[in-house]
Amino acid sequence: MPLVVLVWPIVITIYVSFFKSLDSNKAFKFSEALKMPNESLKGLLALGVLCLFYTLLISFVLSDDLKSLVLLSKEAGEIEGLAESISHIFIKLAILSLPLYAVTWFSPLLVRYNNFNLLKAVKSSFAGILAYIIPISITWLILLGGFLSLTFIIIFIFSLINASTIPFLSFLLVMIILIIMTAYISVLFAFQYVTYRDIFKDLKTK
Repeated sequence: MPLVVLVWPIVITIYVSFFKSLDSNKAFKFSEALKMPNESLKGLLALGVLCLFYTLLISFVLSDDLKSLVLLSKEAGEIEGLAESISHIFIKLAILSLPLYAVTWFSPLLVRYNNFNLLKAVKSSFAGILAYIIPISITWLILLGGFLSLTFIIIFIFSLINASTIPFLSFLLVMIILIIMTAYISVLFAFQYVTYRDIFKDLKTK
């Protein structure tokens, strides 16, 4: 997992490149998305190191909650308790991740497309978030609320039919939640590109 966090800023630029291509009515080419100047690559990797340290800090803070979640997942008939535990952890994670979101929401894109150095990109990302904190926060909350609401509804439906006692239904529940989470993350990437495009529209891009 540390490797995933380390390369996460690069992953962001690849996903956003897809939406950037769609917005420009151009065909997306994965090989083109991977091509970037050495300076941009170094900046993104340095940003990944910062993300890694902060992620380790979050993991340390949430360690007790994660241990409780593992214990609950091993107990039969604890779907409701598991859902409550997941929701608490997700809310804590969302709150603890706010500083990380603020400094990394725009910075990978500014490093990649505008040739900003790491410090300038982080400062500009934080400034961009502060300047548009209300619309961005409202949209974040709407997206998060939609994701959590849909997840809770699915879990509630499965709890009514006592899915924890049927292996296939338990597996199906996990798959559905993963699909919902994938859709949620994809929408976040699209939102990330739109905010970057509109807030930094006067900057020259590569």
